[in-house]
Amino acid sequence: MDGRKSFLDDISEKKPESFQEEVFVPAQKRPGRWIVAGAAILLTGLAILVFMQLGKVTVPDMSDWKLEEVQTWSLKEHENTVMNGIYSKKIAADSVISQDIKPGKRISKSSALTVTYSLGADPEEAVALPDIQNMKLPELKGWIADNQMSGITIKFETSEVIPKDEVISYEFVDGSVEEFLRKNRMTIYVSSGNEDLSATVKMPDFYGKTKTDILQWEEDNEMKVTIKEVFNPDIEYGKVFNQSIKKDTKITRKDSVKISISRGKAILVPDFTGMTRTEASEFATLYGMSVFFKLEINDAKIDTVIGQDIAAGTEIDQKQILTVRIAREEGKILVPDFGGLSKAEATSLAGLYGIKVFLRNGDEVGEQGIITSQSISSGAKIGADQIITLVLKDKEDMVVLPDFSGMTKSEAEIAAKDLNITLNYREVENGKALSQTVIGQNVKPKKRVNTGETILLSIAVNSGIRAESMWKLTLNDAKAWAMRNGITLNVIDSYSSDYSIGKLYKQDCRAGDYIPSGKTLTVYHSLGLVMAENFIGKTKSEILTWRDDVNQKGAHIELTFLADTDTTKAKGVITKQSIVEDLVDIDQIIDVWVSETDNGVLIKNFDGLAKEDLKLWCDTNGVPYVVNECYSDTYEEGKLYGQNYKGTYLPKGENLKINVSLGKVFLKDFTGMSKSEIVGWQKEVNKKKADIELVFTDWYSSDVVKGKIIDQTVKDQEVDLDAKIYVTVSLGSGD
Repeated sequence: MDGRKSFLDDISEKKPESFQEEVFVPAQKRPGRWIVAGAAILLTGLAILVFMQLGKVTVPDMSDWKLEEVQTWSLKEHENTVMNGIYSKKIAADSVISQDIKPGKRISKSSALTVTYSLGADPEEAVALPDIQNMKLPELKGWIADNQMSGITIKFETSEVIPKDEVISYEFVDGSVEEFLRKNRMTIYVSSGNEDLSATVKMPDFYGKTKTDILQWEEDNEMKVTIKEVFNPDIEYGKVFNQSIKKDTKITRKDSVKISISRGKAILVPDFTGMTRTEASEFATLYGMSVFFKLEINDAKIDTVIGQDIAAGTEIDQKQILTVRIAREEGKILVPDFGGLSKAEATSLAGLYGIKVFLRNGDEVGEQGIITSQSISSGAKIGADQIITLVLKDKEDMVVLPDFSGMTKSEAEIAAKDLNITLNYREVENGKALSQTVIGQNVKPKKRVNTGETILLSIAVNSGIRAESMWKLTLNDAKAWAMRNGITLNVIDSYSSDYSIGKLYKQDCRAGDYIPSGKTLTVYHSLGLVMAENFIGKTKSEILTWRDDVNQKGAHIELTFLADTDTTKAKGVITKQSIVEDLVDIDQIIDVWVSETDNGVLIKNFDGLAKEDLKLWCDTNGVPYVVNECYSDTYEEGKLYGQNYKGTYLPKGENLKINVSLGKVFLKDFTGMSKSEIVGWQKEVNKKKADIELVFTDWYSSDVVKGKIIDQTVKDQEVDLDAKIYVTVSLGSGD
């Protein structure tokens, strides 16, 4: 054998000593290593917990806070606090009503907290008026305080009849008995009793002073001042520009002083209905108006105006606030554009829309920052619980965008390079601007943008249709040319002595100028000479109508009227004219003879027409007339009725007599006045066919002076003709 051992030999062979004595002992655990690992995990967890708690804030109990306190806390502790203002009659203005997260709860600074506060009583709420005439001063003050009526002014006047602290009268500045809103204004005059008013006062010069100055002087001197606020574009708002008594004049406290205060330039309220909120805001700024936007759930197009509290066409001043109602979808909110707003402006806008926002970089940037981006773009619809992240940046990192309009492309590039912004371009067809000049930009001028931002400019190009010389074409050829080239042709017919009939002779752009496709080209089309029609046998008014019609088309015809007394034609009928059925040049004078015989004038029916219509017709036809003012239950104020001749000839020497309606009779309140005053009023209205009957009843009264009116059955309203009014007259105390 070669000396090698087999597998069996290896097994049977005795093992070395070291192998035989080897014993396996279980390994012992080392507790120190596991303790260290556990401690590390615990510390890490604590650190995370502490970090999470550092990013949270404890919600305080704001139930007794004012809005200013909430805003201060929000700026310091939790900038994502949304202030939601609602009207409340019970809760004082600027007081907290509720909060949507309970006090004591810890919340992250990024989560939204909504605090609802009071805007005070709703100025648009209707308020029922009490019997003011029979109230005393303490009752008035209590009613004003209870209903938070900021528009009520109490003025004191001396009275020998009305006891002290009782109402003398009242008048509305706006609103009415039937409809009076909390914001409406009223002046109530209260008796200060019978005082000695013999002392004199030197009238000061109030020109340029304010209403506060007037009221203070009125109170200090116990004077009666009537302040009238009127529009005056030449005088600053709120300043006096006229007084009824000259300065330095000696006056007594019995004298009444009238003061006129400027409301500035009148602003005619436009119709905002259908505009978007942005359009309405820009329009209001253009008009110099103050606008408050109020969101309402409505089926109309979202973010469009559905109504306004002041009607279009109403004149207002710069201090009046117009409330515009904006449509919003139920359960959804249309996101506005926050770009360029300050922190405060963005928070206010978010509150208006009921949107929860998180302001990023709010602490680092501070109050001087502006919004540069938002996590949800404007125009998107979101739920009431969604949060929009607004990014604030320091103004120093931004530039104010210039107005590039009118710059050439190269000039715009230089301006953009200086501001470190980038420009992109799009070409737009334009027939008015010079080619390759800027006519628009996608970001408005004066808006702040980030340095390095890209701005899109619209550049004018003149690749439209070159205008033809219209005078070379016939009207049909011009219309065909316009149709082929996508141009709208506006044809103005005009009489002409220089151009034959049918000739095109003037246009509103020069031949060779570019006209963008779809635009309008205006051309003048000659009607040639004027045809003088035959008006013999017709009335003067008919030839005047013809003259006005042809003169609207450039005829400039002048008529000279002459009297014809040698004719059998009725008065007012045309008997001859110097040019009949012939062509005349423009600026032609035509002589017209009108009958002035005694056969009279055929009188038309004027029922229901205005007084101006009567005057024009009578003056034109030489008809003498008399207009009587009469009250009427049938015809509205200013309408004519009851003429003495109608459809017949007016005889020589007669006048056309007709009534003009004064409408119904208005019966004012005569309480506290003398019997002779109401009788005098009765005589005046009855002279104008009112036929009012007064029935007097005498009554003893210790409160009302003898001969004064205690009460009347109807007051401060319109009454029918032939109405019977019962009046109670004081006999005094009867002592």
